[in-house]
Amino acid sequence: MQSLSRLSQQSPEALAPLQGHTLVFADQSAMNASGHVMLGTMDVHHQWTKLFQQLASYRSVQQQAEWLQERISLLLGGVQVVHTERLGPVQPIAEHYGTLSSFHKSLMSRRLHLHPRSLHGLTMMLENDRSTPRLHEMGHFLIPTNCDPPKLQVFLQSHAPEARRRTLRRKQLQAEEEAVVRACVQTLSLSSLSREPSVSSGQMIQCCQRLLEQRPPPPAGPAHLRTSCEGPVQQPTAVPRWDPSGTPVGQDLRTAPPKPPPCF
Repeated sequence: MQSLSRLSQQSPEALAPLQGHTLVFADQSAMNASGHVMLGTMDVHHQWTKLFQQLASYRSVQQQAEWLQERISLLLGGVQVVHTERLGPVQPIAEHYGTLSSFHKSLMSRRLHLHPRSLHGLTMMLENDRSTPRLHEMGHFLIPTNCDPPKLQVFLQSHAPEARRRTLRRKQLQAEEEAVVRACVQTLSLSSLSREPSVSSGQMIQCCQRLLEQRPPPPAGPAHLRTSCEGPVQQPTAVPRWDPSGTPVGQDLRTAPPKPPPCF
């Protein structure tokens, strides 16, 4: 952050192309598949400014990737290609485009027989490091890019009912999570309450419920809490964030149940 602040002071015009983008500090400087601008923490200002100058070309690649996602969806009965940080880091856009292009060519090489909307409402993620397709507990299809198209069709059709059931369950948990988080923020006078990717919706719900039951004293100042899994049993724990000066901005509201909550 300090390095970015210095760059903004020394060359404010260099940051103009960033308008409307989300910045993410990462291992490399690029744009990811979500359209966020990644700034490599080990890179120097020159590498960052070079990236900013290339954002227009990155956006072009992103548009091509979106077109490929639409084509893949049409070929696979309406299933939507997604990428979620909760299941792993989001790929750089160039790598994501290459993955989509390779998978699309594979699908085009074999004629599939899927009704145009038979898998509408379902989602899938492409993976380069797997050999067999599987269904994630959240309802996403996890599909290897080298999956044989006819076998893929059989897998998608046979697992579609279970995928819909899990997707519905995920959406129900998300709605319940949003409601209990709002209750925590209001009841405990918090500025925000979030969770790390390792914490599931089910775990977050139980953590919030414990916070509401225990009703800890209100924080002395604005509290930004974020739940994380700690300890050998990976129990969700609410921990405070800190301001830039290193001063805690809220109380430590760590809680732990007698046994780890189920993971959905």
